[in-house]
Amino acid sequence: QEMLNEKLRISGELHDNIGSQLSFIHSSIQNLRTDPDQGTRSDLQETENIAVNAIRDLRQTVWFINNSSFTADDFVIRLREYIKPYQQINNLAIAISNEVPADVVLSSATATHLFRILQEAINNAIKYAGASEIDIQLRQDGKDSMVVSINDNGQGFDTTQHSNGFGLRNMKDRAQRSGGKLAITSAPDKGTSVEVSVPV
Repeated sequence: QEMLNEKLRISGELHDNIGSQLSFIHSSIQNLRTDPDQGTRSDLQETENIAVNAIRDLRQTVWFINNSSFTADDFVIRLREYIKPYQQINNLAIAISNEVPADVVLSSATATHLFRILQEAINNAIKYAGASEIDIQLRQDGKDSMVVSINDNGQGFDTTQHSNGFGLRNMKDRAQRSGGKLAITSAPDKGTSVEVSVPV
């Protein structure tokens, strides 16, 4: 049963992340083939960006799959590598503050879920909220829990109106599957705060 669950987790990771990006690339190529004159430079640039992200996500997924556990330092190193391309965007500052002891260990499944939650939160802050500042803080809560908070200065949203969006549901589901909890605080023009706690 444990092996079956692990296979399902891996297939889910590939489907949710790599699969959706490859589907977009395939659709873009089909559109260009059907009507080449409709392809603009921005369309090609977007497709190229998606392809680069797919390659990066695949490498990260393989890295998570090939290791059974990760120290907090390993996790933060991967997180810093992930945000590097975003730090090259004009008028965008992303800061990471880590107070988790280096020897704290995360299981592969927990590390994967936590990383995907962070990816979603960062993407939402940039793509939808138009944030110019994102602050990520990691700390230990007692002996058995690690807490990560992601705060942005974006436009925010009414949580009573958008609490069931696919991205937010996926984040909450991943937190639950890792045995943790996720809380989202936001309001129009007030930015957004995402806090997730996971067992260690």
